[in-house]
Amino acid sequence: MESSRLSNLFDAPLIGREGVLQTAQTVLDARPGGLVIWGEPMVGTTRVAVEIIRAAAADGVTLVWAESGHPDPRRRLATALSAAGVGDSGRPGRAERFVAFLGDCPSRAEFGALGRSLQGSSGLVICTAAEPGDGTAIRLDPLELGDARLLVESVAPTLDGLRRDAVVRLADGLPGCLVQLARAAASDRPIIPAELVKLVAARIEDFPAVTSRSRAGARSLARSKSMPWPGSQASSGSMWSRRSRGCW
Repeated sequence: MESSRLSNLFDAPLIGREGVLQTAQTVLDARPGGLVIWGEPMVGTTRVAVEIIRAAAADGVTLVWAESGHPDPRRRLATALSAAGVGDSGRPGRAERFVAFLGDCPSRAEFGALGRSLQGSSGLVICTAAEPGDGTAIRLDPLELGDARLLVESVAPTLDGLRRDAVVRLADGLPGCLVQLARAAASDRPIIPAELVKLVAARIEDFPAVTSRSRAGARSLARSKSMPWPGSQASSGSMWSRRSRGCW
């Protein structure tokens, strides 16, 4: 992975993950071969994985981008290693130092086997997932309240206190939600991004005590391309304003 590509992947600061990165370094010193960074959607698994890769790059390790390609993680890794000039035809030696990012975790069993095949060597494969998988894994939790507020203030410093607090409440500590909601709330035409609307809709449907009326509202939300920010002029008469008046 080129350093320029690394620098452009994320432009929001990494906040509240110092402990996780220290844990990751301790784990990597044991040469596990494979590492899964896992947590719920929008919790920042990809961001943390990239920060681990960034630290490896600073230490002179060869970076290998293997996020796309063949569905079999072994073949995908072999192709990426060969393209990066690591090993012989994608077969690295035990002493060759590389970190390969496979993106979202493929089959947990296949990734676990791949990691074990590299265990004790100087190579490492990293993937992200919603579950811990088979092998060495580090879990990401939502941010603490203070860190969530600090992240919002960092990406949207002009946001007033009322909207900042609304963002923190809505995002539930998930960095991906915090960043997108904060920027949406600070814009001239505040719109909640479609992917966040769908995430909220999915959560509503998962609630055990949700009424049929609420489920219908959630499905309608999921079909939305975007949603006006609560309290904005565009939200008047919208589903959001009806929901906030107790329709749901």
